[in-house]
Amino acid sequence: MTLKKSTITIIAQTIILFSLFFVSIIINKAIIFILGIVIMIICSTILSFIESIKILKAVNNGFNSNEYQIVIDFLTSKIDKNYFKYINNICLVYLALFYMYNDEAPKAKELIINNSLLKKSKELYYSRYIIALAENNKEEADFCFDKVMNLKHSQFNVQKETIVKIKAMIDSNICDNDILENTKIPLLKKICKKISGEEVVLESFDSVKMIEEIPLVKTKGIYKFVKVILNILTCLTLYIGLIIITLSKEKYKVITSFEGLYRSIKMIWVMFLILPISLGNVAYGLFLKSKKYQYRSNILIGLIFSIFLFLFGSMSVLSIGQYKEDKDYLYSLEKAIDVDFPEEFTIVTSDWTRGKQTSSDNTLLKYETVVRFSESTNLIFDEKWIDELTINEMVPTLFILQTTNYEKFMIYCFDTKEYNPQSINKDYEYVAIGYDEDNNNLLIYEFYFK
Repeated sequence: MTLKKSTITIIAQTIILFSLFFVSIIINKAIIFILGIVIMIICSTILSFIESIKILKAVNNGFNSNEYQIVIDFLTSKIDKNYFKYINNICLVYLALFYMYNDEAPKAKELIINNSLLKKSKELYYSRYIIALAENNKEEADFCFDKVMNLKHSQFNVQKETIVKIKAMIDSNICDNDILENTKIPLLKKICKKISGEEVVLESFDSVKMIEEIPLVKTKGIYKFVKVILNILTCLTLYIGLIIITLSKEKYKVITSFEGLYRSIKMIWVMFLILPISLGNVAYGLFLKSKKYQYRSNILIGLIFSIFLFLFGSMSVLSIGQYKEDKDYLYSLEKAIDVDFPEEFTIVTSDWTRGKQTSSDNTLLKYETVVRFSESTNLIFDEKWIDELTINEMVPTLFILQTTNYEKFMIYCFDTKEYNPQSINKDYEYVAIGYDEDNNNLLIYEFYFK
């Protein structure tokens, strides 16, 4: 079996996206996945735009020179041999139109019947109307007439004016010479000649109808009840997930914004637990479709919220790598600053050494840490600790804001091994520590200067 090039493109894009997704997880850089998607979209857009320009140029040249067969051969060579499904669809639409111009209307109908997307193509309703007249198929002719008259774009104005004249000609059974002389579609010329009384043999068409859809029935009873309930539940899924995350975060009594973010990211996987609701809505929409009931709202709402839930849930994998609950960090710090901390504690550290930082106060973080000690333990303070910061302008602004109500502080220079220096050298690295007695916790900022 030979795969279409457009299918190969989709498979290749899917493989690339999954590869980027796993690479971004391994090296903990979600931006790689995002940039990959952006670059792929830009490249695909540019390449498909260039290809569509080539096709439009060939189509216009063939139309103006009446060399329809050359265009048909060109479009046939392009179908299934390009890398974009969008371009494939353009080729199919123009191929059907040029079959009409080249007096090959049966081929145009066959093409439309065998390609479901063509049945919904705005550009082909006019041609389908003419085929329906030739078949004496009033139902399909009326359907296509209504479709053409409801087209909004100005490019269809000529078709709308002409189709009204054609309908008047059919209803009055009097040939419209203006249509006969000006139309480029041989089948329409034959219809005009037949109305004028000439002996004309019209093409024989396949009896298969081209109407693309049967009007859907409104849901009733239990079907409607389930439809509405699923749509409402799906719309609430994000809120349900956020409520669960917020409630689970509350039990930790988070102290800093980064700790709150960490607790949220750690729990955001619950979005995957809610995902079956939105996917169930999509499945129910497909069920309604099979029953010929109205179904679009269920599929549309279900797909939109499924995408959001999946993306949010993926954050638990993509973003969690920045955070650690590694007690060794505090052990190494207490050895460096020569301070004994209680043995019973929990710790969360945000690693800022990965990626790029921006700062408004010229300080850049290495690590940001929250340490919580058990209620039964107390810190012992000596002369290394001070009651208030005396060099506010030299420590990170965020540290000052988050330690407003803290009771004890320490600034330590790793390079000079000096405690609470009166001045700070911007070539050295420092750690700022604040202690909050009410919550029995430490806030630790390890930082340096730009």
